[in-house]
Amino acid sequence: MLNKKEANLNQLEVHVEVSKEKIKELKQEKHKLQKRLCRLKSRRSKCNLVERHGIEIKELKDKIDINNKRINELEQLNVCLENGEIILFENGKYVNEVRDCIMSLATECNVSINKVNNVIKTVLHKLTGKLPEGLPSMAVKSRLLIEAKAAAQQQIVEAMLKNSDPSKLIGNTLHSDATSKLFKHYQSFQITLPTGKYTSIAMSEVGSGDADSILQSFKLLITDLAETCTKHEIHRDAKVAKLITSITNTMSNQGSVNPVFNLALSEMRAELLPNWIDLGEATQASLQPMSNFFCKMESASPLPTSDIAILGKIHMLSALMNQVALD
Repeated sequence: MLNKKEANLNQLEVHVEVSKEKIKELKQEKHKLQKRLCRLKSRRSKCNLVERHGIEIKELKDKIDINNKRINELEQLNVCLENGEIILFENGKYVNEVRDCIMSLATECNVSINKVNNVIKTVLHKLTGKLPEGLPSMAVKSRLLIEAKAAAQQQIVEAMLKNSDPSKLIGNTLHSDATSKLFKHYQSFQITLPTGKYTSIAMSEVGSGDADSILQSFKLLITDLAETCTKHEIHRDAKVAKLITSITNTMSNQGSVNPVFNLALSEMRAELLPNWIDLGEATQASLQPMSNFFCKMESASPLPTSDIAILGKIHMLSALMNQVALD
């Protein structure tokens, strides 16, 4: 009996020693984990600090850019104040600042072309105490507006073709609207790009509000856009085809004429697709249909900003649905 107790006691002592060793190992492991945790916290803190520093650096750089622009403006203003005259004409033409100023006043600020010179004189006189001499004539200002229109049309063409891909049913949405005044009809076209941005293309006078007149107005508009990029007939026709095939959706509140216009546009687009998409006939047939939306929300016309945002969402949703159907 005594021997059995001694044997049990020895076993317990062995277990105690083993437990002590395990406890010692666990403590060492715990210590290592604590040190590792401290290092991770330190690294995380450094990462957060680096991120905060990056944000602060960006903000400071933005402030520096703003201050540099302001410095340049003040330096230019000082030059104008110190010199006896303001140079508007140089090397046989008006300086770019004058050209850009006239374009901005006439297109962005809605200043009448007849009053542009008076606005420039008034602003310069009030800010610098000087009056410029030799401002552009009416003929020069008219040519500057033509240049501004051509530059705007080139930007529209680039925007329409940049992110559109008819082979994936990713394209632009064409919006059309019409109005009448003094027995004259006017047709306007706008585009919602695949990015969701919205831009106006043009407004032109048409003979009537029927579908054929709208289609002819659209063809002339696209041709005019293409001609701003190239005068060569073959290249122009190629650009026209690319612009038309980049349109995958339509939106209009002209419910009575829009179905006919949409059908004609869809047929014209289907004829042009094989020229730019080298795919099988079945795939090309799946790319030909267009999504047509009809807006009956005339009562919501006082809310154009909201309407445009909604149309952008509808366009992006339509493009996504078309992509899923294609896949």
